Amino acid sequence: MRHTLSVIVPVYNAAPYLAECLDNIISQLWQGCKLILVNDESDDGSDIICGEYADKYKDIIDYLQIGHSGLSVSRNKALDIIDTDYVAFCDADDLYYPGSLAAMTDVLEREDTCDIVVAQFTRKNDHREIRRIEYTKVPAEEALIKTLYQDLCYHNSAWAKVFRSSIFKNIRFTEGRYYEDLEIHPRLYLNTVNIAVSRDIVYYYRPNLTSFINTWSEKRLDAVFAAERILAYVKDNSPRCVPAAQSRLFSASFNIFNLAVRHKYESQANACWDIIVKLRKQVAKDPNVRIKNRIAALMSYSGQRICRIISCVDKKN
Repeated sequence: MRHTLSVIVPVYNAAPYLAECLDNIISQLWQGCKLILVNDESDDGSDIICGEYADKYKDIIDYLQIGHSGLSVSRNKALDIIDTDYVAFCDADDLYYPGSLAAMTDVLEREDTCDIVVAQFTRKNDHREIRRIEYTKVPAEEALIKTLYQDLCYHNSAWAKVFRSSIFKNIRFTEGRYYEDLEIHPRLYLNTVNIAVSRDIVYYYRPNLTSFINTWSEKRLDAVFAAERILAYVKDNSPRCVPAAQSRLFSASFNIFNLAVRHKYESQANACWDIIVKLRKQVAKDPNVRIKNRIAALMSYSGQRICRIISCVDKKN
């Protein structure tokens, strides 16, 4: 008998796309699978859509309603009630390619020592059907290192992946912070043996120009918090991952430094600069670091004033 899957969909003001997302997931589920909807106090009619689907698909949908608490709380509430073998995540305005959920779970059915399947996403909507994905079995620690070095195929998003539910037994998303996907991955990966990594695209990520990741807000500062948490965690649990974690912290700090300078958040810019100075030597000499990060590390030796000028010029361009 085939193992079962829960797909967790947090919902907050996604009414224009929500029905398409839910139809897409429901059409891919098999007997015993679940769609867990968590409405985070939407006020655009998403709650009505959720209610209608929950009434129509009582045997498939578990519907939770919570106060306005954020993405991490929504996901954690859903993780608390799952009783299936596998779990996947989907944003309420995105889509899985037809057949892709089954194709990813098939990998876990075949590979006893793999606990996570990592596939790819795109910003182009392509409805081609996925019958099978090709993959490479990668030791979990190696996969984490590649993820922290920001290797193209090793993204840190929760979606476009299928997980064995058991690895979430004592692990939850950090609540009250953003970049929760980035922060949780070391804890998940180091709780596994192997990870199946595929170059196949299975997920359509709908660009949202109004999302916090595409605009400036203080929430963006959580990228540094998440990277600092990662570095502290791998120091205690996987010393081999430390250089990669340092690279990821440098990357986050340099990015947020530029944003903070442009938006005149002086204390945050100075805090990021302190991290840049602390890590730049290690990053500059590490051959595994992305070239753009090594260039940034070398550029930082010109001094904070010059980097601030360059940052403001980049904004104008």
